Amino acid sequence: MIKHVIFDMDGVLIDSEPLWQLAEIDIFSTVGHDLNSEMCSQTTGMRMEDAINYWYSKKSWKNKSKETVSQEIVEKLIVLLKEQGEAMPGVIEILDILKDHKITISLCSSSSLKIIQEVVKKLDIVDYFECIYSAESAKYGKPHPEAFLTVAAKMNTEPQNCLVIEDSFNGMIAAKAAQMKLVGIPDHKYYNLSKFDFCDLKLRSLRELNFDKIKQIFE
Repeated sequence: MIKHVIFDMDGVLIDSEPLWQLAEIDIFSTVGHDLNSEMCSQTTGMRMEDAINYWYSKKSWKNKSKETVSQEIVEKLIVLLKEQGEAMPGVIEILDILKDHKITISLCSSSSLKIIQEVVKKLDIVDYFECIYSAESAKYGKPHPEAFLTVAAKMNTEPQNCLVIEDSFNGMIAAKAAQMKLVGIPDHKYYNLSKFDFCDLKLRSLRELNFDKIKQIFE
């Protein structure tokens, strides 16, 4: 039975993945990493700490601390979010549908709480969520299931009664590892890849999601 829905944030609620890439390409270039969009996609869904460690393991740097790189990326991203951040199509509609059906809703993101607060303020959606959780406070980030399991525990809901809505492969793995149902919304460039076939439901946009489809997932 569907009791709770957990939304990822970046790429699900807000069209922020391109902004993340701009910020990462800009700041990582200052430490000797010439990234492109394809390369940035390798760390989509990861916590900032894990993404920085990933690139540091590929080629280390000495001119800045990892903490400074993280801070600069976050600061750059927040500027971009304020200037260009927009809700993904269908966000308000599905939030209203869930609210009308008395389904509780959480937000669970790999982004820092500072970024999450900026996004929910920008989109004016904070009142929809019973729980807002940043995986930066978790021991393990996605694709580990800890963040989703923590949210379920906070909401006193069994994982099998939770639905996760995710766009990143790392987040999708985390959702299924948590034994939760999964609606996957992959980037359109990767939509037809077979690696997303484990989703309980795969969509091109939140606009395609309605309550009947959600109920069918749990039948």
